Amino acid sequence: MASGGAAGFTLLEMLVVMALIGVLMGMGVGFLRRSGDDFEVALAAIRAEVRSAQLTARTRHLPAEVVLDPGQDGPASVRARILEPVGHWHMEEDPRDDESAGVPSEVRGTVEPGRFGMARRSEDSSRSALLTVRAGTLPVFDLRDGFAIRIDLKLEAVEEAVVARLGEGFVDLRLDSDLRPVAKIVGTEGGGRSAGSVTIAGTRSLSLHAWHTLELVHDRSELRLLLDGREIGREAARLPVLQTAGDVFEVSPADGPVRGLVDEVLVLAYTLSPPQTMPVGLQLAAEPSVVRFDADGDLVDPAGFRLTIEDDARTFRFGPGGVIE
Repeated sequence: MASGGAAGFTLLEMLVVMALIGVLMGMGVGFLRRSGDDFEVALAAIRAEVRSAQLTARTRHLPAEVVLDPGQDGPASVRARILEPVGHWHMEEDPRDDESAGVPSEVRGTVEPGRFGMARRSEDSSRSALLTVRAGTLPVFDLRDGFAIRIDLKLEAVEEAVVARLGEGFVDLRLDSDLRPVAKIVGTEGGGRSAGSVTIAGTRSLSLHAWHTLELVHDRSELRLLLDGREIGREAARLPVLQTAGDVFEVSPADGPVRGLVDEVLVLAYTLSPPQTMPVGLQLAAEPSVVRFDADGDLVDPAGFRLTIEDDARTFRFGPGGVIE
């Protein structure tokens, strides 16, 4: 006859089973906690880069982007692609007022009262540009990944002029015989070779004896012309700009000087912020992978992304104003 305890568990066995259940539950709770923390870390990184891009767009009134990298060869990451100043020339008598980031440059011409302080006028006898920057391929003056050039000028004659030029016309901003802005960039697919060009003509002319702000912007998607903050021309331009080691950036060069005064010259270049990496084990899928914000900091196109950890997948989208929903 079987004993009464043969069909049940001993106290020791029950304690062992309860201990194992406790360990497993603890492991499960820990995993859920880590998963939740990892999602929050990833979302915080994406939000930070979105804020950086939007702030740049709104303060500089120029487009910005956020790049969501799924990380094929490493952890997923997010980076903001924003405009950073590479040179700001104030045209004052004392060149120490300029902010050229250490790039060798020279400012010439006659000093006269300007829009914000002093301005410069090209001298008829000069064989040099009003502003010369030995840009080459210096990292601090690299316009290949996109740029913005902003120049204040006051014209005194109806005459063709070269406002700004990089190298052999790789970036060329000029005024035609009607004082309409015309711009061209030469693209490249690498190797220092030309891959065609994009030309854009403005729909408005500059007036004589009035100060204007002329801008040329290339964001690796489009080439845009702006006059006094208003867009006057746009063309698709998806290739990086050709820039070589011997290139010089000039404003009002001797072979096509601006007839009038030139005040501040501001050059900005698009740069990627350091990557914010996602937690190990987290997968990122984005559509599209580049989220673009216009000059007002608003989303250009609908965008969203998915974060996955093990079997836990969560989908998010960018709402109005770039808010993650």
